[in-house]
Amino acid sequence: VNIVVGFLCTEAIEAAMPILKDANIPVITIGVRTESLTDRRAKTGWPVYRLGPRGDDERNAVASALTRLWQNELFAIIDDGTIYGREIAETLRAAAEQAALKPVFVDTFRPQLDNQIGMIGRLKKAGATHVFAGGDGDDIAIMGRDAAQLQAGIVFAGGENLRTPPGDVPYSLGTLMIAPPEWADVADPKVLAAFAAQKVVPDGYT
Repeated sequence: VNIVVGFLCTEAIEAAMPILKDANIPVITIGVRTESLTDRRAKTGWPVYRLGPRGDDERNAVASALTRLWQNELFAIIDDGTIYGREIAETLRAAAEQAALKPVFVDTFRPQLDNQIGMIGRLKKAGATHVFAGGDGDDIAIMGRDAAQLQAGIVFAGGENLRTPPGDVPYSLGTLMIAPPEWADVADPKVLAAFAAQKVVPDGYT
């Protein structure tokens, strides 16, 4: 074995790397997003490289995009209280502060509710016209539906969690997703044809 390609979880690759390091076998990971895996390469000596995004890439992309797009908007930042939601919302809030932008509303919402009328009411009262929600796509879809019912005039944005199979509630028109491209939409047609011939459905790790 000259090289190892794979690993989708942090625990597996961290267990394997000392053995692979001793065997002088480099590793290319396609799914592990843990930042420290490559940040600590000089310290650990692990010959590990990544082809996929880092864990902080999504957060930084959200912060960069929305502080640029929403610099003249009345925006709010909310999250579902999970580690994922809090981290991505806090990264945006910190970036907004550095850009001398201040959200009109910051709060945590309860996820997995049948409706988000209460949250939408608070957002509307605060005057928010644009809202970033750190949470699941289903919750953001429900918020969009409820905002339309209350005629709140709110544009919602989220991260990669919006890339989910269609649920019972569709996303409202204009919902913004900050995420890598869908590779099946941008890949070389010859590559797609080769996948199709093998009956392979291309996704982010294909």
